[in-house]
Amino acid sequence: MSVPLQHATSYPAVLGRLLVSARISCNLEQQAVADAVGVSRSTWSRIENGEIALTIEQLSAACAMLKIEPGQLVQQADAASKKLEGRGVVVSRARWESAGKAVGLGIVVMSAVALGTLIKNLLLDDEKK
Repeated sequence: MSVPLQHATSYPAVLGRLLVSARISCNLEQQAVADAVGVSRSTWSRIENGEIALTIEQLSAACAMLKIEPGQLVQQADAASKKLEGRGVVVSRARWESAGKAVGLGIVVMSAVALGTLIKNLLLDDEKK
């Protein structure tokens, strides 16, 4: 018996893609945000890719640098996750390394580029309304 493939991602990856979008909108490099948050550029990259989670303090510092309220960013992540789920994408609450276990057998994890494009399009759809 074969299990149909589904697309999947993680909530931290959705939040990370929104952080990327906000950083680009502010015309900032990863290093600038990493410095403001107090992490290395490679750690910030892992946060943007959903591989590791932010602490509350890091989220607050990042949001201050990116000119967005933490609650607003989380609301955007919640809305994007619901829209992704509405399109058949499984959104795991676990980070990338445990996402496969959390969403089950036969899941294909979406690449960061595809996820970023999808979330960007979802946000643009909201702006048009």
